[in-house]
Amino acid sequence: MAKKKKKKFVEPEGGWFFHPSGDMCMSCTKLYDNCSSLPFSNMKGIMETYEGHKVVKCTEYDYIKRIEFVDQ
Repeated sequence: MAKKKKKKFVEPEGGWFFHPSGDMCMSCTKLYDNCSSLPFSNMKGIMETYEGHKVVKCTEYDYIKRIEFVDQ
C-alpha cells in the first residue's frame, strides 16, 4: 500500500503564525509563565493548518512529573 503524502499548505500572505502544541503547554512546569517572547518561528514544526498556523515543538518544554494515587 502506498504511503499517504502529507498535505503541504502554501504560506499565507501575512506569513505563518507560530504557536506551541497546547498539550505540551498543559503538561509543562512553565504552564503559568508568559512564553510569548520565545522564538517559536525557529522551533521544529509539528503540523500546519489551513488557517496559516504552524504548531511547533517547544524547546523550553519541561515535563511535570505527576504522581497519581490509586486506592488499593
